Amino acid sequence: MDPGALISLAERIEADPSYDAGLTRTAFDMVETHLPEVDRAMIRNGALGGVEAVLLIIDHGFPGWAISMQGTASEADGHWTVSLRKSDIRDEDPFVGVGHGPRLSNALIGALLNADKQSLTLDMKAPEAVGIVERLVAEWADVVAENFAPGVMERFGLGWDRIHELDPKVIMVRGCLF
Repeated sequence: MDPGALISLAERIEADPSYDAGLTRTAFDMVETHLPEVDRAMIRNGALGGVEAVLLIIDHGFPGWAISMQGTASEADGHWTVSLRKSDIRDEDPFVGVGHGPRLSNALIGALLNADKQSLTLDMKAPEAVGIVERLVAEWADVVAENFAPGVMERFGLGWDRIHELDPKVIMVRGCLF
């Protein structure tokens, strides 16, 4: 399955307040492909438009995973955010799917479709970390995002000049919380 198609569909669903029949059909097809272990009849019968149906599909596709929801139920555009992660017991478990949307069902489906996105966290103090970053930038990455204090990436030898040298098309995003 094309990851770009999943991302595009998730973004469309997250932005569409009406979530029409055509988008519903496309979502059915993607969820069936994305979660082959989920009973197809459950997906088709659930209509993916209702919150309970989507929760049921998430539960069957990712049993035991934690679902976190935040939004405003009393407003038409509740600005919902839904996060899926493998466990709510361990805080270090990464979020594996995050969705946003005007309605809870939009955000739930977005999180379900986004559960395939890939990310990586490295211990930059490990000797092999810089080489891994360089290989990822040169061969795979479209965006490099970092939030170190100013100058830290340069000390690793991974400042803008090096990133640009590895792949001139890569976008580098920097944000510092210090």
